[in-house]
Amino acid sequence: NTVLGPDLAWQINDRVRLRGQWLHASTTARATAIGLQRGAAVDGDRVYLRGYYQTEDTEADFGIDDTTAGFRHDSGFVNQAGVRKWHAYASEGWSAVGAFNRFHVNTEWERTTDRANGLVVSEYLRPGIWATGASNLEWWAEYYGYSVLRTEPTAPLLRENYIATGVVFTPATWFPLLDSKLTLGQLADTVAGEARPGGTFMLTAKLRPLRKMEFESTVNTAWLDSAGRRIYSETALRLLAVWHFNARHNLRAIVDRTSLTRRAEAPTADRPAVLAERGMGLTSSLTYTWRESAGTLLYVGASSARQGPGPVVRSQEIFVKLQVDFEEARDWWRR
Repeated sequence: NTVLGPDLAWQINDRVRLRGQWLHASTTARATAIGLQRGAAVDGDRVYLRGYYQTEDTEADFGIDDTTAGFRHDSGFVNQAGVRKWHAYASEGWSAVGAFNRFHVNTEWERTTDRANGLVVSEYLRPGIWATGASNLEWWAEYYGYSVLRTEPTAPLLRENYIATGVVFTPATWFPLLDSKLTLGQLADTVAGEARPGGTFMLTAKLRPLRKMEFESTVNTAWLDSAGRRIYSETALRLLAVWHFNARHNLRAIVDRTSLTRRAEAPTADRPAVLAERGMGLTSSLTYTWRESAGTLLYVGASSARQGPGPVVRSQEIFVKLQVDFEEARDWWRR
């Protein structure tokens, strides 16, 4: 996979700047049923161009990201090829609005189409607000009144309609971060190929109950309903605790738990049957860290994992990792 191309960054004036990129790729590694095989080279291009306008209170941008079907970039990240994506954003802000330090009203639009046939892959238009305040407060809310997506090239467009909001702030000195996000409304069920009532929720809390102890918990959950019953639910929970013996030594414990449940659904005229699915996982680890400097560290730890249900798969690991800064090691040797 060979990729070559220039980047452009042009600060036209204090308010306007332009960014662009053109990449050409040639790839002889072809995907087959038994893995990558050498084949005839496939060529592709990616063209990216976006203009930005920014003042103290106003921000706007408009651009295009055009990627041909044959483009590959194995050392980068390109999540979709063969599409043309247009994007626009505008925001106007004010200072000292009520209890807020800054208050912004914004609008974002994005449209992605298939380059081969012009069909819409996804598109949304959403107004929103964003505000900041005391105690590191950041609050945002968005309304996706128009949001469509296609789960497969020939599948019909699914029409979503939902709100999304989030709050981040510092409740107290011993509670440095509370981060939460909520989505509610008609969301796409990509397995069943329908838009259904549902939502997502994320909550992260970072605590320092003792001077030497850090504690962080995060919960992520998503759900979908159909005909008045829960058809899909998924939850991920992480608990992390760190005890600092001093500036160089600490002990860290992590517990991750995941669960997934989906009900079976009979086939309809518009889609095949949806199979039932269940899954769970539990991973825990305990790690001691010695930090001589930013470049020289020692890790000693153990971890265990369990995946199920059905045939439960278990694994355990004990590890020792030493990372040494070359210049520090050379100085020690010279001593």
